[in-house]
Amino acid sequence: TGAGWTSSYAPPFATTQTYKFNYEYPSSGSITGVQGAYSKAYVDSFENALNSSTFTDTLTGWRQFAGLGSMVDFMIMQEVSHNNEAYRVNTFIYKDKSKKLHMGPLWNGELSYANTASCNCGLDTGWCYNLGSVCGSEAKLPPFWWSKLVTDQAFMDTLKCTYHQYRQPGN
Repeated sequence: TGAGWTSSYAPPFATTQTYKFNYEYPSSGSITGVQGAYSKAYVDSFENALNSSTFTDTLTGWRQFAGLGSMVDFMIMQEVSHNNEAYRVNTFIYKDKSKKLHMGPLWNGELSYANTASCNCGLDTGWCYNLGSVCGSEAKLPPFWWSKLVTDQAFMDTLKCTYHQYRQPGN
């Protein structure tokens, strides 16, 4: 909660919903204006690149702002756990100096693994990133990022390979 900004892009299936970013660390009370402006500009640049017609380009698309492995691992964990709050509530993103956006740490998964019947989350089918298609009236919907990333063939190839690698004995 607290200070932050609202994304320029509405979540998929949104009617009036928006996606808000809040500062966690440094806290909204101690973040400097320069830090806040930089964070917003960086995430805005990521979202603009992801929403562009050249979003899959490895030099000018979304990959210049976010780590592929981080995005893949985060999506696998959210989808395998069928987290009702995936991508939209208690989702943390950080950026170390001179590095790309990184998803995580994972947080607050008490509504994972079919631990709620809300919005069909008790079922073992469907995609968490696509929550708006079954619960469009939900107050907080996932950002467009994930619906867009699944249309990136290289992202999906990496996601599939990583998922299969994790399922190998000893991993």
